[in-house]
Amino acid sequence: MTYEEVFRDVAAGLREIQSRMQAILDTSAIPVDDAFKSTIKYPGKLLRPGLLLLSAKSGKEPALERAIALGCSVEMLHVATLLHDDVIDGSCLRRQMPTAARSLGDNCSVLLGDYLFARSLKLLAESREFDSLLPIARAVEACAEGELLEQANLCNLALGIDEYMLINEKKTARLFEACCRLGATLGAFGDMAIESLAEFGLHFGLGFQIIDDLLDFVGDIASLGKPIYQDLAHGVITLPTILALSVLSDGERDELDGLFSCHADRPSCAAPLEYDREKMLKLREFINSSGALEATLNAARGLFDEAKKMTERPGLPDILRSKLDQLCSLMLEKGQIALAGFRESTTIEKKGLEQS
Repeated sequence: MTYEEVFRDVAAGLREIQSRMQAILDTSAIPVDDAFKSTIKYPGKLLRPGLLLLSAKSGKEPALERAIALGCSVEMLHVATLLHDDVIDGSCLRRQMPTAARSLGDNCSVLLGDYLFARSLKLLAESREFDSLLPIARAVEACAEGELLEQANLCNLALGIDEYMLINEKKTARLFEACCRLGATLGAFGDMAIESLAEFGLHFGLGFQIIDDLLDFVGDIASLGKPIYQDLAHGVITLPTILALSVLSDGERDELDGLFSCHADRPSCAAPLEYDREKMLKLREFINSSGALEATLNAARGLFDEAKKMTERPGLPDILRSKLDQLCSLMLEKGQIALAGFRESTTIEKKGLEQS
């Protein structure tokens, strides 16, 4: 089963969401360029509104029109966070296109994100989805908290797994949780089923973020649409680094002290960190050979397994259970394929060096 097959029953709704978002841009008075429009015209897999629509459609009383309005609001919020993230990370590419931050500048990218936040809230008000406002607001609040926690821990080589997971829960998983909860509520599921779907969204979101962090080490720009090794380059400590550092000897850890030099008085969030390139490459090489990448994939597998357990609870239709399980498998497979390709390429590269 492919992503398209998982969301086939709600494909028309997802196209409608995309169309409505495009219409908002076309009728607005704000100056936008192709880089910004491409974020709407060429979206990712629309996982968040897809889960919302899928949950709503699978319920006893599908409310698809309301789900489409909510899905549009949620996706606008997600795109707004991407615009802000590109400024924070200093990203030049997203989905193989220049970012709005690159083409319009950081100020415009932040303001465009703010505009989408405002339009999202306006849409909720116009749709009179007042009961949905609180869970969405909580998810956005958690996202901001997660991003702030991540920034507070830049270059923190002592960051633990629990702290890392808390950051991921807040900045990524809570919005997935909210989408599943909102969709289940619109579908008139029972209380137990609503909680089961919300828990699915939370665990799926955590696994999703770990795969994303893994791909920053083993992906390639053609498939990701953005450069790799950006987390290390910006001092963001993710699970592969944490797991690799956990098996360092005291002497090796001392050798890597001072890997990054972070400055509180950086002129802007997008200003690149100063780091010792030689040491960073050495850490990257150590991570690749430490087994941390395989352990990271296994951690994601465990979270997807937990997500699947949530779908086994009473009250969920078999077709929805099957699609959610397949979605977890597809996400895990994405990490497996990338890691296998990475290992193959590094083996070929190593053999070439030995022969030369």
